[in-house]
Amino acid sequence: FTVIIADDMTPEVDERFFIQISDAMGGASINTTSDTASFAIGANDAAFGSFQIADFASPLSLEESQQQDNTYTITVLRDGGDFEVVSVSWELVASHETLQLDQDISPTSGVVVFGSGQQTGTFQLVVHPDATPEVKETGFIRLFNPTNGSSLSPVVNSTVRMFSIAPNQHPHGILTFAQQQLTVYEGTTVHIAITREEGLIGEVTVDFLIKGSNGGDITAMNGTLTFEDGMVQREVD
Repeated sequence: FTVIIADDMTPEVDERFFIQISDAMGGASINTTSDTASFAIGANDAAFGSFQIADFASPLSLEESQQQDNTYTITVLRDGGDFEVVSVSWELVASHETLQLDQDISPTSGVVVFGSGQQTGTFQLVVHPDATPEVKETGFIRLFNPTNGSSLSPVVNSTVRMFSIAPNQHPHGILTFAQQQLTVYEGTTVHIAITREEGLIGEVTVDFLIKGSNGGDITAMNGTLTFEDGMVQREVD
């Protein structure tokens, strides 16, 4: 004979059912030590939960302050069933060469534990201040190692969330005159310097305009100064 196991969408832990034979006829007898068969229906429909990161499709924007830590809370969702105590691990992965895990951001890994019936869990990331000018840095959070019968969500990319730390301390520099006020005399040559303060990352340019005086002592001119990566000062040519 055939037993049909109905399919449903309800998360369920292991279930058991029994079939017993009895009342043999026609002269047959039943072995009473094996007249019952036991069957198990395995846990199904993610009975112990399926993990994903909340808002996984939206990159997480982090900020680095100059004087204090910034703390961000990350939420992990447990879809499907919520039977038993389960856990899932997480870690940070740097995708930008200047991002220094542990120094720029911590902790870099951990475990989120879910009690029976618990459907959401959280962990925190702390972005630390430093005095180093930095460009935008990127990385991602990933979930792994679900335990005790739980699983990772089958939804594409739902166990990964991108994050970025915004540029800070003016990584490309602040341009200013080395001297804002000068006294000059006729018949002399004046060297005017532009200084690049704070960050020195990358090549940057700035336009200049020299306006002529009413007396015609100064010739009007304009141009562009280029600061190469790491260059601190340029003179107006």
